[in-house]
Amino acid sequence: MYQTASITGIKTETFHKVILELKEEDWKVSYTYDGFDKGIDYDRIDLVNDGIKLKFEWDNWFEGVIEGPEKLLGALSRRYGLKPPGPVEKAAER
Repeated sequence: MYQTASITGIKTETFHKVILELKEEDWKVSYTYDGFDKGIDYDRIDLVNDGIKLKFEWDNWFEGVIEGPEKLLGALSRRYGLKPPGPVEKAAER
């Protein structure tokens, strides 16, 4: 088992770039938010690869957050110049 962590405060452009590039590297979409405010106030997409899940959430106030295995988030942090992963901040579920 792995330690779950999160990276917060990801700028919108970088957030979308990470998703696009991971999808190009064979990560598959397992969930997509389809609410009326999709991409306006809130968005979410989950990607999976080899049994590993990454949860991407975005809102127009705090921008992007990625949750997943701490080790993988550390690699993404270095690759995209993001702040280091930290503990998952629990928020109200949508």
